[in-house]
Amino acid sequence: MKAHSHASSAGGHGFSRLVRPTLSDEAAVQIHGFLERMINLFESCYFDQLQRFYQQRDEDAMNQHDDHLRCDWNWDDPPF
Repeated sequence: MKAHSHASSAGGHGFSRLVRPTLSDEAAVQIHGFLERMINLFESCYFDQLQRFYQQRDEDAMNQHDDHLRCDWNWDDPPF
């Protein structure tokens, strides 16, 4: 198996600078299937933690957005 650097971009994750071995189509498909099974296993084991993290992150983002929309206008004080 030869290793060489691919010049193509892979989503901006620095993979274009990574030295990767040349794989046959079948090997690439087998590795891809293995990685999919591993991520599915990881997600099933840590689903609750992942869910809590992303839910809290989304709530924090919404709260920050709400802070920017708050108006400090005193509605009891006429403008003139």
